[in-house]
Amino acid sequence: MFDIFKSAIEAQADETVTYFPIRGAYAIAPILSSISTVVAVILCLTTKSAKHPLTRMIIAINLSDFLFTFPKVIPVLIGESWYCDLIQVVSRFGVISCVVWSTLFAHAFMTIVQHVQMEVIDKRFKYYVIIGVVLPAAAGLTALAGEMEYDGSNHSCDHAVANGYFDWEDFVFFAIPIMVGCFYSCYLYIKTARRLKNFVREGHEKYVFTLILYPGILIICWGPSLFLNFLYAVRVPVNINVTKFFQAWDQLQGFFNGLAYTGSRQIVLNACKRRFRCKKKKASRLLAAEEEREHHIEGHDHNEEQDFLDRPDSSPGRHFSFGENDSFNSSPK
Repeated sequence: MFDIFKSAIEAQADETVTYFPIRGAYAIAPILSSISTVVAVILCLTTKSAKHPLTRMIIAINLSDFLFTFPKVIPVLIGESWYCDLIQVVSRFGVISCVVWSTLFAHAFMTIVQHVQMEVIDKRFKYYVIIGVVLPAAAGLTALAGEMEYDGSNHSCDHAVANGYFDWEDFVFFAIPIMVGCFYSCYLYIKTARRLKNFVREGHEKYVFTLILYPGILIICWGPSLFLNFLYAVRVPVNINVTKFFQAWDQLQGFFNGLAYTGSRQIVLNACKRRFRCKKKKASRLLAAEEEREHHIEGHDHNEEQDFLDRPDSSPGRHFSFGENDSFNSSPK
């Protein structure tokens, strides 16, 4: 969103807008986000719950934030336009992926509340991965139509914008996907709120914090920016200081996502432990059922053998008596 705002503001006087790198005070937000997301990913990978779907979702959303913000603060390493296109694709992929994963957290929240158990996301995680990669990849490739150019004098990657022209291309392929993610997250929140009482009654209220946090951060960080961008689209004048503030605000999403994991880390670990205990109990129940079945079979075989021995014609004494009426009588005929 920062790029669209700059296009709308600076295109009134200039024909190019610098996308990479961001310099000065504007670089503070992406730097904080980059550091925060790296710390969160490292913490996730060093826990025993790294393979749990909830932890993997947290890793995915923080990696996405990192891909969005980090290219904005590093120097342009290769002075070619194709390199500018490449980092624009990476950054666009990162931000759309972050939006998608935030929305998937909202969907996971709804699914878990409906089924009143945390383990249900295990089956859906592979679909989350497909959605979290394919959609952002398609959106990232649209950045190639942005005509990025390398400015050798400024060592920057610039985007050409006609004087006084609102960048509708970025609005369609960048702002609208974020808008859809925010509105869909709100819809899932509202839909789930009616069933939340049953979920809390089952003792899972502490997990609600983690599940609703990331979609909430998405809405808080991008909601104001989307509204201001809409005002620019319809050519409503906006105070320049307000615009500059939200130029940095939406890039703090990674910073807040990193803090969110730090604050909810124990909750995530408890959820993973609970899932492990549930699987362990299930395995114990299956083992006990198997042992009981084997015991029942052994008891049944023993009873049949005892019944056979207890029958009059099968007792040891009768079997070897060779009496008068016995077919094995050895007396001469």
